[in-house]
Amino acid sequence: MLTVHNLRVAHSHGWSTIPASFSLPAATMTLLCGPMATGKTSLLRAIVGVAETIDGATVTGETVVAGHHLTELDARDRAEWIGYVSQNPAAGFVGATVEAHVARVLEVRGTPRSLMAQRVSEILTVVGASHLRRRAVDSLSAGQIQRVALAAALVRTPHVLICDEPTALLDPQGAAEILGLLHRLTREFGMTVLIADHQVGRYTSVDNVLYLDEQSLRTGPPSEVLADTVCEPVTLSLSRMWGTHPAITLSDARTSLGPILEKSHPTPPPAHVPTQNNTQEQTTSTPRVPGEQGTTMLAVKQVTINYQERTTAGEIEHITAVQDATLHATGGERIALMGANGAGKSSLLWALRDQRHVSRGTVTWNAEHTSVPGRRVTSRTGRRFTWRRKTHQQRSHAVDLRWVPADPDEALIAQTVEEECSMADAEWALPPGTTADLVSRFLPHIDVSAHPRSLSAGNKHLVALAVLCGGSPHAVALDEPTRSLDARGTAVLEEFLLGLANDGCVVVFASHDVDSIARCATRVVWLDRGEIIADLPPRDLFLSSRFVRPLVTGLCAPVPVITVEEATTTLRNSVLHQESNL
Repeated sequence: MLTVHNLRVAHSHGWSTIPASFSLPAATMTLLCGPMATGKTSLLRAIVGVAETIDGATVTGETVVAGHHLTELDARDRAEWIGYVSQNPAAGFVGATVEAHVARVLEVRGTPRSLMAQRVSEILTVVGASHLRRRAVDSLSAGQIQRVALAAALVRTPHVLICDEPTALLDPQGAAEILGLLHRLTREFGMTVLIADHQVGRYTSVDNVLYLDEQSLRTGPPSEVLADTVCEPVTLSLSRMWGTHPAITLSDARTSLGPILEKSHPTPPPAHVPTQNNTQEQTTSTPRVPGEQGTTMLAVKQVTINYQERTTAGEIEHITAVQDATLHATGGERIALMGANGAGKSSLLWALRDQRHVSRGTVTWNAEHTSVPGRRVTSRTGRRFTWRRKTHQQRSHAVDLRWVPADPDEALIAQTVEEECSMADAEWALPPGTTADLVSRFLPHIDVSAHPRSLSAGNKHLVALAVLCGGSPHAVALDEPTRSLDARGTAVLEEFLLGLANDGCVVVFASHDVDSIARCATRVVWLDRGEIIADLPPRDLFLSSRFVRPLVTGLCAPVPVITVEEATTTLRNSVLHQESNL
């Protein structure tokens, strides 16, 4: 169905992808994965035709869909054959409402209005978004955005669908729903689906894998292509090492590891005992040096955040994003905010650094009130435009709080990475070269003369982390910090956050990455519809749930492990115990 021959993308700043050739059959799902900055997004954008028209790149090679050569067609004409959902689909919304956005795709092709209405209704029903038809696009949650973007990509009934990180910002349930929808497109409607993603563990049931690194592009069955790579899922790595046979799906891997798991001795998950950090009523301690471990650095007390939005009918709608939230943190804690999309995680994070959005309650840093309760009702859709510069970070005599947004483009404003580093040194009063050294530690082979916007999504996240968190901050707040990062990039991020915490820094981050949370967090604060309903250690949460837990936890259950390191140690000890009894 989709054939690519010697497709190569050369960008104006000098970097280019390796020539790519592959063929994907009809009614199959294929995962494109590999290390960061190897050209996965560039390859996808070349296939759909936007690498030349929007990115200004030079593309050579051929793209063929169902026997039709698309090389000479622009992106608008290719959309008849290939649907595309980008990394940031909301940036491409062109209508005020969901219906208007999806219809716009047909309107520019001259589709009759009567047929247009039927096609929009039909495709919204297929993707499970018919109830959103009249919703404003800027009021949608991350999961709803993905469904609407899929509808816009599918409304012209293409033969091929290409998605770039479609589950990156979704909670586990939302990710499962989107993946189920993509599987349905292949099985029931015969579409060819190509997905680029770093969350390989979610795609163990795909038909094919394309593994792209700096030297080659490999294609084949997942169990063959992913073995001994940085993208190898835990199911395959553990079953290869300790199981009866290599397996990649969860059910097959459990069968492979069954003999050794049966002889392990599971223990019940530890009961959760409330501590001083997670009790709901705690008074703020006497002020100490910011960042000292054990010092109460943060006290959020009964914080409520309200937003106003105008509906398509022109009426004002009042939305409560956070309701009576109470939270305390001491120096050195690493707190993960979890919950479904739209639960209020980002709003609560935002309140930590910009208390003007607090409608009621107080946010206290180092025993100093820094909130302005009850004075502001803000627009949820407008707040994304209120932060543009690093100098807008919360820096006072009370605390040095750094904010890392989910979109690194909001933070990277210079013309080169080198200039970004110099600006960061000046803004954080650091010795010259400090930020550049941190960037080199994160990305040893980065070209500091490159424009930050020309970097891969993962590299941009790490550069933004370096320029925003250099020096010795007292607290950092991060929104979806592992987005677009591969295994190595995630490990770099986690090591850096652990280092900050060891120095007494408070780390608060909102994330859906349960594997990273299991490794990095000391507490998980769970939000539901704006309310904090649980505050407990990651082990307590993941071992007591069948639905929200790392892949390795489900693989090894009932053996109580939440990280790959724990699983490896447990399996090794089990083997040694069995051998000693022979």
